[in-house]
Parts: sequence; structure tokens; C-alpha cells
Amino acid sequence: MKFITYFLSVFVLFSYSFGAPEEEEEDRVYEKFYGNGQLQIRGMYIAGEMEGVWEDFYENGQLRTRGTYVVGRKTGPWESFYSNGQMQGRGTLQAGRQQGPEERYYESGQLLSRGAFKDGQFDGLWESFYSNGKLISRTTYRDGKQAGSAEYFDLVPISFSSADSDTYVVTAESLNVRSSPGGAVVRALARGASVTVSSTKGEWSQLSDGNWVASSFITKVR
Repeated sequence: MKFITYFLSVFVLFSYSFGAPEEEEEDRVYEKFYGNGQLQIRGMYIAGEMEGVWEDFYENGQLRTRGTYVVGRKTGPWESFYSNGQMQGRGTLQAGRQQGPEERYYESGQLLSRGAFKDGQFDGLWESFYSNGKLISRTTYRDGKQAGSAEYFDLVPISFSSADSDTYVVTAESLNVRSSPGGAVVRALARGASVTVSSTKGEWSQLSDGNWVASSFITKVR
């Protein structure tokens, strides 16, 4: 019997760089375009420094990132979006470092995680969720380091000897689906994706479509 655990992934939103500030001193609006004519970046230079609201767009025209610069440094509210328009995350930066509450979302719009930063480091209580809204874990941080033990919820052990056909969710950031145990990769599944397991073989689980995934990266939905 092997127990599946979930660890909060550490990834930084709002890391997109719009490019180095212009050396010229004039105040002007800056715009950059894709080859198809679609606007890619829009912002303002004041005395040669990035200032005010800057926006970055996907090639389909959808807003990707929006935030504020003060004298060339990211300061104030920042938002990040998926290419379908759904919010990916929102938080606040101070002189380029994450500060205060932050929320992150699945592409479906369901909350993925929430917590706070202090001087660019995890601080206080962080919670993470499955794509169905169920709580995965609660972890407390101090000065960027985990304080005490994390709490985990709705994690069910998988038996490697047998398994009834049932629904599981992916807990890895990205999980390869293979044609056979250890075989060729046929596609990948994002964290939170639902799969149906029909059988197991060693440390591999067979999906209802006949392909296989590593059992250590899925957990059963109660």
C-alpha cells in the first residue's frame, strides 16, 4: 500500500518581463505588436522609466498580464490571465516582490490556492484545492519556511494489487499518459484532471481508455 501525498507547488506569477527600460528621457506611450498586427504590449515611459499600468496580451488579443510600475519597478496590484480570459492569479507587488494576499486559479475558474507573501516569501496560512473545490492541504509558513506539519485532506491510498473502476484526480503539475507501463507518452494531463482507473500493475494504473499513468501522481476522489 502506498499513500499519495500532495505538495503545494511553488511557482511565481507575474514574472513576465516587458523588456528593459528605454534609455531616452522622453515621456511616451510604448506599444509592441505581433506579426499579425495584434497588440502585444502596451505601457508608458516617464523620464525613461516604466510607469503606470502596463499590459501584455496573447496573440489572440486576450489580456495575459496587467500591473503597475513605479519608477521602473513592479508595485501595486497585478493580475494574470489564461488565454481563455479566465483569471490565473492576482496579488500585490512591492518594489518587484510579492507582498500580501495572493490567489491562484485553475483554468476552469476554480480556486487553486490562496495565502500571503511577505517580502517575496510564503508567509502565514496557505491552502490548496482540487479542481472540484475540495481542500487538499493547509500549510503554515514563517519567513518562507514551513512551520510545523502540513494538514492533508481527501487523500485516499491506492491499492497496487487491484482496483475497481473509479475516479481519481491528478496531483502532479503535469502527468504523462503512456501507452503501457513505462512506455511511450501519448499525452499529458494537468493537475486536477479527472481520470477513471480500471486496474493497476505494480506502481502503474490503467485508465479506462487503456493507457497508463504512474499511480503515485493520482489520488482517489471520495
